[in-house]
Amino acid sequence: ATADIWSAGVVLFIMLAGFPPFQIAQTSDWWFRAISNGNYEAFWNAHMRSAQFTEGAMDLMSRIFVADPAQRATVEEIVQHAWFNESTISPSTLTADLQRRKQQVEREKRREKEAEMRRREAAKARNADAQFDPFQSNVHRAVGTSGSSLQLVGPPAQALPERDGVARYTCFYSEESAPEIFQRISQAFSAIYAEQTEDEETYKLKAAITMPGGRVQINAQVFSAPEAEDLHVVEVRRRAGNVLRFQEVYKMLCENLADIISAPPGEAGADDEEEEDEGAGALVAPEESFLSDDVELVA
Repeated sequence: ATADIWSAGVVLFIMLAGFPPFQIAQTSDWWFRAISNGNYEAFWNAHMRSAQFTEGAMDLMSRIFVADPAQRATVEEIVQHAWFNESTISPSTLTADLQRRKQQVEREKRREKEAEMRRREAAKARNADAQFDPFQSNVHRAVGTSGSSLQLVGPPAQALPERDGVARYTCFYSEESAPEIFQRISQAFSAIYAEQTEDEETYKLKAAITMPGGRVQINAQVFSAPEAEDLHVVEVRRRAGNVLRFQEVYKMLCENLADIISAPPGEAGADDEEEEDEGAGALVAPEESFLSDDVELVA
């Protein structure tokens, strides 16, 4: 069929050039429009900037790439074409050339892998140097009155803003002080090699993490919980990046902070089994959170 001949011409072009002759067989496509108008000189001159073709190959494909099926080359004409009957290289020569190209690709892949490893090591070193140092932070420290260990003291956290009709699925509660939670979150981000900026006055962190599936940007902020005076809630929100990758980062963050995460108000002590499941109350409906593009779902 004439359509098959056209398709064979497209495949031949890709084999010779490494890319297709046009994007779509419609007149809105510049390459196809040039063929439809019989302007083969412009068509080939444009493609010759990126690939090399012999005169014979261009002549044969020009006979194939004809918009009018009645004027398109037939199988018999293709078989009889001079380019089709040119001498070919031997299988051994072809194998040797393919082996050479394969080795070249492997060398390039090794160089890319080594460059990526160096980049990661450099990023790891930068993050290690920039790890959160509580003794450089703008906070005060006081000794507990009942023999407790050294505690971080800072300004009170802001009240959790109300969002009418919105349920939070990526937040957790903690009974620790706001400065302590803020410090631990920063340390947790550093542990996964995140680039981060911090606002100690509002207990807000902005982090960016490069993952196999892409880069994820996250905001994490400590608020005072409205349910109890000494309770805090950490809201983790996705700023940019894939939703599923964001969920992976949120899970790693919660695992790293499991020892300071408390059950949500009203759930603590409700079930003995829940108490035995360390940190179980921290993840509020995680199985549903990936359905949102926005980290927040309408209740």
